[in-house]
Amino acid sequence: VFLFLGRFNAEMGLDSFIDTIPLVIEKNNNVKFILAGATGPLNNVALKCKDQFSDYVTLINNVPYDLLPTLYAAADIVCTPSKGHRACMGVTIKEAMAASKPAIGTNSGGIPEAIVHNETGLIVSHRDNGDIDINKFAESMLYLAASPNLRKRMGEKALLRAEELCSEETTINKTADIFLRCIPNV
Repeated sequence: VFLFLGRFNAEMGLDSFIDTIPLVIEKNNNVKFILAGATGPLNNVALKCKDQFSDYVTLINNVPYDLLPTLYAAADIVCTPSKGHRACMGVTIKEAMAASKPAIGTNSGGIPEAIVHNETGLIVSHRDNGDIDINKFAESMLYLAASPNLRKRMGEKALLRAEELCSEETTINKTADIFLRCIPNV
């Protein structure tokens, strides 16, 4: 089960993720896809995808916060095909890591700071023109779909990384350090 969780817009890469769906199904028809997130300009594209691949695609708009743990539990792999190079590390990636799920992301913005390639997930580079390489993204999806032991190991490492980067103690210490560095010595 592949999970896309984000705003339904092109910057988050939903259109690219949707483009991977037929490529993945063509080579592995035992897969499922969950498209979940806040409504946006690509709602109609997502609805069309759900209609076209109704046996494979579940669509959930405006996901209630209390449903998030269920979505992560249902997923085997979280996909974050962001396009914008100003993409941050991503809440979805951090939540996936905390749920022991590997993530497939792009080399956008801070995503490579969260996903350690071949350890906690996979990073797919953009093409020279900035577009997502749909074929390489689909290949990464198929690779992890066929590798349950690798997904388990990556998920375990992702959880450790989440604890290391995002724990309450780490966050408090990093925030305090910033404040202390900003206070002039008197």
